[in-house]
Amino acid sequence: MLKLKEVVFVAGTIGEVKIDLRAEAFVRNGQELLDLLEKVKTLEGVKQVVWSEVAQVIGIKNPPPQLQTHEATLGPLERHPVLRK
Repeated sequence: MLKLKEVVFVAGTIGEVKIDLRAEAFVRNGQELLDLLEKVKTLEGVKQVVWSEVAQVIGIKNPPPQLQTHEATLGPLERHPVLRK
């Protein structure tokens, strides 16, 4: 999936029974989104595609430093591609 030019982030997930992979992508309009969804549906192993979009970033903050995780070592703009400007 990372070979698709629009995709900037891919991660395995747990929790939601029908969702086991999350990808973030940037598109310019609805047609590009539809085209991307059709491409993803053709990938081997893909059974269903569900999409959502960020309507508004409410806020972001760094995790507590005592967590000692990879995420805690990244700066606030490195962690999420939407926030890179």
